[in-house]
Amino acid sequence: MNKLLNKDDFFTGIILGIAITGITFLLLFGVYYIFQYFQIQMVREKSYLMLLSLIPPILVFRYYMVKLKYDKTGKGILVVAFLTMVLFFVWTHLMA
Repeated sequence: MNKLLNKDDFFTGIILGIAITGITFLLLFGVYYIFQYFQIQMVREKSYLMLLSLIPPILVFRYYMVKLKYDKTGKGILVVAFLTMVLFFVWTHLMA
């Protein structure tokens, strides 16, 4: 696992971006339903959880670009973050 994270590779960035975004989204989704159970409103709509799940990949992107100087891995993480934002806007437009 350590070899995978210490590689400057575009596909490593994509895998890392998908994993971080997905795990964050699932954790936020679980917290959302726990809050719903106790009738506490966490966000206005469930689709906002997708935007909130972009915060950790952007922080990891910064770490890979500034601290480690892994440009290719950072670009892969950025592509996943960008596609997630596009998916958010398409999803909210289709639901409206």
